[in-house]
Amino acid sequence: MPEPKSAAPHADGQPAAETWAFALALTAAFASVALFTALRHEMWRDELQAWLIASESRTFAELVWNMRYDGHPPLWYVLLYAASRITQNPLAMKLLHVSVATASVLVVARRAPFTRLQKTLFAFGYFPLYEYAAISRNYALGILCLFAFCAAYRAGAAAKNYVALAAALALLANTSAYGLMIALAFALMLAYELWRARGGERAALRSKWRELTAAAVILASGVGVSAAQMLPPRDGGNIIGWRFYGSLADVANVLRVAWRGFAPLPIPEYHFWNSNVMAPPVGAALACVVLAAAALMLARRRPALVAFAAGAGAMLLFTLAKFHGYNRHHGHFYVLFVACAWVAAVVPRAEAPRHKRWARVSLFLESHKARALVALFAVHVAAAAVACAVDWRYPFSHNQRVAEYLRAEGFDDLYIVGDEDAMVSPVAAYLGRKIYYPRGDREGTFIVWDADWRYWPQADALDAARRKAVERGEDVLVISNYRLGPRTPAGVVPVTEFTGSIVGDEDYFLYLVRHDAASAELPRDTPP
Repeated sequence: MPEPKSAAPHADGQPAAETWAFALALTAAFASVALFTALRHEMWRDELQAWLIASESRTFAELVWNMRYDGHPPLWYVLLYAASRITQNPLAMKLLHVSVATASVLVVARRAPFTRLQKTLFAFGYFPLYEYAAISRNYALGILCLFAFCAAYRAGAAAKNYVALAAALALLANTSAYGLMIALAFALMLAYELWRARGGERAALRSKWRELTAAAVILASGVGVSAAQMLPPRDGGNIIGWRFYGSLADVANVLRVAWRGFAPLPIPEYHFWNSNVMAPPVGAALACVVLAAAALMLARRRPALVAFAAGAGAMLLFTLAKFHGYNRHHGHFYVLFVACAWVAAVVPRAEAPRHKRWARVSLFLESHKARALVALFAVHVAAAAVACAVDWRYPFSHNQRVAEYLRAEGFDDLYIVGDEDAMVSPVAAYLGRKIYYPRGDREGTFIVWDADWRYWPQADALDAARRKAVERGEDVLVISNYRLGPRTPAGVVPVTEFTGSIVGDEDYFLYLVRHDAASAELPRDTPP
């Protein structure tokens, strides 16, 4: 099959750039759909947790301190910190995130060695359009850094700018744990190329020793900062410990995450998010097929194969031993493959696998790569259509509606008790004020995932609210993400409820606790 016109290589092995007219047209179309989807999407707790940490931090040092329990590298938080110096409106995070996602599409549209059809389908796929554009998380920034690396990558030591490549990988490592694993995988790919260099390539490398030294320092520094920030404190309570076991069922469950990354087809229903139409056992079997096919497709482009094998292997081990994750995490298998397919179009073809049968399969898959990518990207477009259609029509979360209701009804000045804390914390972002969280016995906005949070006894929100009403001598509002019961005690007035969110556990129930009734049952000097 002839290569697409846009993928015709230059003398340095880098595919020719796409025309600016097409790149800008595709980028503008994507930006329009992504912005509309993001504005229709109601942000949920994980999105607003990062915003609250950034906006509540008065200094950069305080930012680093506040995010120590979240388990993420600092780059996204730094950008949010800068944005929050301009405005405290969470809408700023949406606009920043859509800008990052749009920049990724521009890099793909302009520089990726894919056909125009492939670029268009990829841009409007599930992860670029929904998970990494409409939902504001740190992962979109990692995609941008990864594609910037691919755009800067060249075949041959003389043509490479190792400082630029190392800078892209250092930034990628500081976006997420998955970004760190992928950055190390591509760093290993570069090391493999250095090790395999011969003749003129080795001579070119000797002349670039200063550049290689600087690149190594930049990459090591980036990896070090990322690892240091993600290292949990001693009193950490969020995703702690490692699981060193691996039954057959565990391995199958881990393999399934790769399938969910390559084929994130949600069940077309109201609570579609993080679902998949394929049953778990079938998904695990299909994952083996997909991973093997991807590896064989890259088998004759050895550097790309090294990066894919290292990155996919690291993520599978991480899933098995540390954190299973959700679609937004599993999508890194897909993004890794796309990046490796990009690199594979740049590096020269190596010898076929020695085993004749595998050699024939590898040649067949490589010769049909263009069709395979179109089919893969089309699956993701279908998944994006389901996700966007449901999110456009139904509320993802009710937290913003709760804040608007409280302001409209004059309840926003009341002392507020919130439980469960993580689910109620997004309301604090839209109210711009602190909430008392019985779990952990503290006031705040963002959640502090420390040992107190992890091991604090299950809170009784109603009892805590009644005690606060007595202590403060005023009415107290309770916001919970569960219904307190069919009958409430005297002095506790059900206010309203917000139900039917896509997330499910961000439905809210509001109660007013009268301080006079609480005082009649609990004396004012009752200890909290």
